[in-house]
Amino acid sequence: MKKLLLSLLMVGASFAASAQTNDANDVTYASQKCKNNIFISIGVGAQGLINVDNLDYGFFKSIKPLYTISAGKMFTPKWGVRAQFSGYQTKLYSDYNRINNTAQGRDEYQKFHRDYVSFNADFVANLTTLLRGYDPSHKFDLFVFLGPGMSFGKFHDDDIRVKINGSAGLIAKYYLNDKWSLDLDARATMMPTFYPEQRTYQDGIIGVTLGATYTFGGRKFQKYVNANYADDQYAALKRANDKLAEDNAAFRQEMERLLAQKPTKEIVKEVSVETPRAAVNFAFNSSKITNVEELTIKLWAEFLKEYKDVKISLTGFADKYGTKMVNKRISERRAENVRNMFVEKYGIDADRIEVASEGHQPIFGNNHDWNRCVIIQVVK
Repeated sequence: MKKLLLSLLMVGASFAASAQTNDANDVTYASQKCKNNIFISIGVGAQGLINVDNLDYGFFKSIKPLYTISAGKMFTPKWGVRAQFSGYQTKLYSDYNRINNTAQGRDEYQKFHRDYVSFNADFVANLTTLLRGYDPSHKFDLFVFLGPGMSFGKFHDDDIRVKINGSAGLIAKYYLNDKWSLDLDARATMMPTFYPEQRTYQDGIIGVTLGATYTFGGRKFQKYVNANYADDQYAALKRANDKLAEDNAAFRQEMERLLAQKPTKEIVKEVSVETPRAAVNFAFNSSKITNVEELTIKLWAEFLKEYKDVKISLTGFADKYGTKMVNKRISERRAENVRNMFVEKYGIDADRIEVASEGHQPIFGNNHDWNRCVIIQVVK
């Protein structure tokens, strides 16, 4: 019994050391497969042409409808790319002819329209994730984008002209669920003018749209750990265990002295040790065991091999995202995967392992990264 209690203390301390060395800066997220995190968006809004003529006449009188359709991919939670088609029509009120005395007596502003379509290739960066880190439970993200494009416009002579443009803007995104989000998209574009009737050589266009984005298969980012991080963590655990072994040498000697003086049963009654627990954590919407989390299983497997009469329980949990049935199913898969690793990789008898699943339970409060876990515990 004395040896069992000491080993339990050492295993529990190892898990504490593991938790303390887990540095979020060593963790990154990325799309594991090419098909992951591909999205398509549509938007409807309004735009206005900015130049000297419209500013003189009244910018808001130049407002026209704006339609957009986009497709892209987020390679990590921090950045991605997007292609967007947008446009419909721009409106210009110009007094250029009147100022140059070619308006044949008219002194009013002349109104012009140009049909056009723009294609833009955008580099997209998630400002929210860059500033505060990635958390799939966040409901709101703010993106910035910029990139080149081409605008195809129709002139009064029915010729199609191509203008190279540059643009930048912001996207405010509110996530309804894992697949759908509402978007507020604002873009500012500069390009050579489509209007020879005006006084400037550049057009500026500001457009704002409200739309929706659908991500095929839902947002899926795999959690990766710095290659040196696992080695560093293992080394830290080994140092912690070595230190515990040294600290417990004196304790062992004292226990042996007490055992020589009193019956074993009395000593056992006086010792009260809480059964240690450990957590194997999982990425969002995943039941895959990472190399770092496998270290916890390996330590417990070594403990179980030394104490053949000890049994453990595995209880799977999920975060709050998803239906009750989905959370129940994924928490069950997580617990089954941990058991299979114990049995198939480390040779632990399956009869010594009890498996259960609880779905979503806030066992660690609102920390959803911790709630996606399997709890390992000795069966008393």
